[in-house]
Amino acid sequence: MAVPYPVPVNEAERLRTLRSYKILDTKPEERFDELTRLAALICGVPISLISLIDTDRQWFKSRFGLDVEETPRAQAFCTHAIMQPEMFVVPDAMKDERFAHNPLVTGDLHIRFYAGAPLAARDGHLLGTLCVIDHKPHTLTEAQKEALKIVGRLVIANFELRRDLQELRDALAARDAAEGPSGALPANLDEIISGCREWLQTCRRYAREGGTKENLPLVAEFPSNEVLAIIADKLSKAGWSYGYISALDRNGPHNLDCRRAPRRREAFRGASG
Repeated sequence: MAVPYPVPVNEAERLRTLRSYKILDTKPEERFDELTRLAALICGVPISLISLIDTDRQWFKSRFGLDVEETPRAQAFCTHAIMQPEMFVVPDAMKDERFAHNPLVTGDLHIRFYAGAPLAARDGHLLGTLCVIDHKPHTLTEAQKEALKIVGRLVIANFELRRDLQELRDALAARDAAEGPSGALPANLDEIISGCREWLQTCRRYAREGGTKENLPLVAEFPSNEVLAIIADKLSKAGWSYGYISALDRNGPHNLDCRRAPRRREAFRGASG
């Protein structure tokens, strides 16, 4: 039996990627709520959503100006938006045959305008959209469209950071379950990730300014070699380093030191001494 809405050809893989983020049905988070509010302000509309397309529903990780938490996928504008990598815009839903009889258009919500910037995961699968909605016909300027795309990329960056942080927590919990708590871990792992990101930004500025010292005078402290190894792996996968991760010195102090490498690449290694 055919479904009453378009489905990507890679739907099974897309759903696996979506679920790998472990974000469906989670509680609201301020960082995402701020992004939906920002999108609404940029576009001058009363509603903005972070919409994720699940098997048979669209679920809202964040919603500004709307009370409902999810709608059937068959009614979702966003299920059409994930069929293309470009922004999906419906200036007037009543004049669009795909949506003119949609309950979200004819019912109490009374959607007339929709614009959705697809949320592309690291592997390219489209998870949903950052979308803006109005109760009357509307258009966006080119500047507003570009700004909405930028905010959409910030949504995905926070998805990635959230998942990496959760994987770090899970890895440390598994280690402690196997070896017993070390008692040396910080209470807030978010501070580790935040500090590491700030350190990398400083390294990048140094490189852009033409730094030539053999050893950059920048060292980040971490509580254990296990934490260092996990963070180095996450940084490499996220593309936060200039080049490659070198072998970690697991016998020295628990530092992450940035050194100049051939051809202006950066090598990250565990520094001893």
